Amino acid sequence: MRCLPIFWLPIALITLFVSRYAIGVSTKLQLGELIITVIYEDTLYKDVLSEIVKLDGEDLKSIPFIEAKVIDINKVHPLKTLFALSSKYSHYSGDDLNLSVIIFGTSITCLTHKRLALHLALMIRLIEQDGGKVYARMRTLVFGNIIPFYMDMLLSVHRNGDDLYSMYKVIYDMNSLLGEGAISDYQPSIDNLKKELKKLNTVIESSCAVNKMQEYCENLKLSELKNCSEFITDEHLISSLVDVKTSLESLKENENALLNFFKEMDLFRHMDEKVWRKLLKIPQLPTDDTDEFKRTEPLPYRAEVEDIINMRTLSTKYDYKSKDEDNAEASELLAKNDGSFDIPLKP
Repeated sequence: MRCLPIFWLPIALITLFVSRYAIGVSTKLQLGELIITVIYEDTLYKDVLSEIVKLDGEDLKSIPFIEAKVIDINKVHPLKTLFALSSKYSHYSGDDLNLSVIIFGTSITCLTHKRLALHLALMIRLIEQDGGKVYARMRTLVFGNIIPFYMDMLLSVHRNGDDLYSMYKVIYDMNSLLGEGAISDYQPSIDNLKKELKKLNTVIESSCAVNKMQEYCENLKLSELKNCSEFITDEHLISSLVDVKTSLESLKENENALLNFFKEMDLFRHMDEKVWRKLLKIPQLPTDDTDEFKRTEPLPYRAEVEDIINMRTLSTKYDYKSKDEDNAEASELLAKNDGSFDIPLKP
């Protein structure tokens, strides 16, 4: 990988955060409309709406009568609370809208940080092992592509992306050094990654009701790391029981899960993906499926819904109503052996 001149990254990141107020930023009113859409599409956004969150007292100081709106600020259910705040009146009040944006943004914060924290823990475990170090360059390349998109989601809902920026810089620097063949001692890199993991865990602890990796890892459903709670330490690290193969395959699986989650959360965008790539000079991922990186994309939810609607339309398009609708035997539909029907032609 061709490394960038060192001045590129600081300039790009300064531009990134300044652009929060210049490029694609959502107003709170627009976020209110977005929240209504999320509630309507509750199946697609079930992760966002089911993430029980803890609210920051500092954020709530400007919202009067908070006790009447939220029973327990350390255990807020987004779906129930957002629905209650949005459905009482035909228009949001300013205070209710502010509270809705805080709850919504906190839920997105939990989802992004939990997924990234588990990935970072897996990466640490991989490169701690002598046999795993050979895979570090590709894994940092892929992770470096993912982090900016998660920063983008946070910025789109008015949340702080500083922790992800800090992690991105560590991953970026590590990938550049690996490309130069300049890393012989991995311990400093491991120590830096552990510091970034600690920052993520601090945010998770303050924002999420379920905040122990042993508890939430099962929800991320990594097939290569079944019963994952048994392999996670109290320090939110992957234990020595997990070998190189399991670490590597779990990372590959989670990379696709991270990319797919970003793709599915398509309402939460701050800047176009191409702008991010150009601004941060993010190296391209491999375009061909290889053993090192294989992209697996799920069928988009909306495509599934469209298929269901199309099938329903086709099934009702040729419905034939008999003269005696109450008598099933009077139907002129002729059933075939395979369960389909012949539609009799009109005389």
